[in-house]
Amino acid sequence: MTLFKHEWIATRGTVIEVRKKDTNSGTDGLGGLVDLGYVIDVEVPEGGVFRTFVNSPRFEGSGFHMPVVGHTVELEMTPDRKKVRLSKSDTTVFGPNWREKNQANAERVKQLLQEAPGSVDPEPPPGHTAYDQAVDAARAELEADFKARGVPGFKD
Repeated sequence: MTLFKHEWIATRGTVIEVRKKDTNSGTDGLGGLVDLGYVIDVEVPEGGVFRTFVNSPRFEGSGFHMPVVGHTVELEMTPDRKKVRLSKSDTTVFGPNWREKNQANAERVKQLLQEAPGSVDPEPPPGHTAYDQAVDAARAELEADFKARGVPGFKD
């Protein structure tokens, strides 16, 4: 007997709405954790469509790219349609495998160390998407602001 095991069927769906499910705003004043979910029109492999709510994965990791309204995503569902989840094989949502990304970054560092000092390559590292670049820029801007305001841990 297999308890809690489901046979998952590959399918796809279209994001209709992104919903904030819950906020744990803690005492730090930084907003805490936001739990997102998605209203998705799910295409049934035999034909037809049904609408359901799909939770955001519990551990999204740095490679997770939140689907937006209108985005077609790969899904997995149980035959009885009671459970639907985002498929981790969808690289537009989950990005590259963390091992592949770490390996690509390590190879990039080796390559840069072999180049002459002062040489600059404008190409971003492999697997480093426009989203990652935007996050890096926002993080640098926040760190600069925190340093300017004297926030502990962000001083020069």
